[in-house]
Amino acid sequence: MTAAALRIAVLITCFNRKEKTLRCLQSLVPQMKFPLPPSLHFSQHLAQPLVEKVAQQAQLTVYVLDNGDDGTFDAIEAAFPWVELSRGHANLYWNSAMRQVWQQALAGEFDFYLWLNDDVDLFADAIQRLLHSYLTQTPGAGAVIGSMTAPHSKNSALTPTYGGRNRRSKLNPLAFGPVLMPTNESQPCTFINGNLCLIPQNAVAAVGVLSEHFSHGLGDFDYGLRLQKAGFNVFVAPGFYGECAVNPKAGSVLDPQLPFAERLTMLQRPNVMPPCSEWRYFARCHGGPLWPLLWVKSWGRQLFPAMWLWLRQQWGRG
Repeated sequence: MTAAALRIAVLITCFNRKEKTLRCLQSLVPQMKFPLPPSLHFSQHLAQPLVEKVAQQAQLTVYVLDNGDDGTFDAIEAAFPWVELSRGHANLYWNSAMRQVWQQALAGEFDFYLWLNDDVDLFADAIQRLLHSYLTQTPGAGAVIGSMTAPHSKNSALTPTYGGRNRRSKLNPLAFGPVLMPTNESQPCTFINGNLCLIPQNAVAAVGVLSEHFSHGLGDFDYGLRLQKAGFNVFVAPGFYGECAVNPKAGSVLDPQLPFAERLTMLQRPNVMPPCSEWRYFARCHGGPLWPLLWVKSWGRQLFPAMWLWLRQQWGRG
C-alpha cells in the first residue's frame, strides 16, 4: 500500500487588501503539491510516521479567513476554488483570526501547520525548502521560521524584515533584539514572527494553538515562548523565503507629520499597539523576575498616553 502524503495546512487571515491576498495565494499555486527527493537524508531523530511519508510527496490544504468587506472573499472563491474559505468580521485582528482559522484546520489530519501572512510574496520553492530544513536539520523543533526580505532590486542587498529574534538583554527577558540575518545553517532563536512559520503536529498537540489572550500582536512571540517552555526549540531556517515590506513609519502612530490627537486615537487600536491589558498578561507569563516592573510600566501608557507617546517619540523608538 502506498504511504500517505505528508500534509500541511496553510493558515491565512486577511482584511481588505485584496490585491496582496490574491498575489499571496497565486504564489502558492506551484507549491500545492511537490515530491520529496528519494535521496533525502532526513535526520535520524525524525518521528517514524513522518519517515514513512517523506519518501512520497507533500501536499497543501489552504485555509483563508476573510475579515474584510472589499470583495476579497468573492475574488478568492472565483480564482482559487480549492481554498477552504470562511468569513470572519472586522473585529478579528491577526492573532484572534489566526486562532480561529487554526481551530478550523484542526479537524483535518495534518502533519504540519504553516502560518502565512497575506502580504508575503513567497519565493517559488519556499515551502519545499522550509520543510526540507525541518526534516533534515531540526526535526525536534517546535517551529521553523522562514525569514522575509524587503522588496529589492536585483542589485541591492537582501535585508531581513521579519523572521526570528533573540533577546538583546540578559536582565530583561522581553527585550526584543533585531531580526536575525539568516545564514547557511539553521539558527536557534527566542522570538518568532508569524509571517511564515512551520509548526509540526506534535508541537501543536503539546502546546495547542495561539492564545485567546491576544488580539493582534504578541501572539506569535507568546507562542514561541510557550513552545520553549514545553521543551521545544525554535529555529530560523537557512536563507530567505519571500518578500514582505515592514510597515512604514509614515502614516503610523509615530509619524510626527500627523496631528497628535489623531495619533492618540490610533494608539487605542490593537493592530497599532498591543492593548495594555494584553501586554501585562504577556509580561506576567514571560517577564521572569522583572515582570512586576514590566507590568507597572504599562500603566504609564494606559494612564498617561499623551506623555507616553511624546516620550517614545523623543527616544526615537519606532
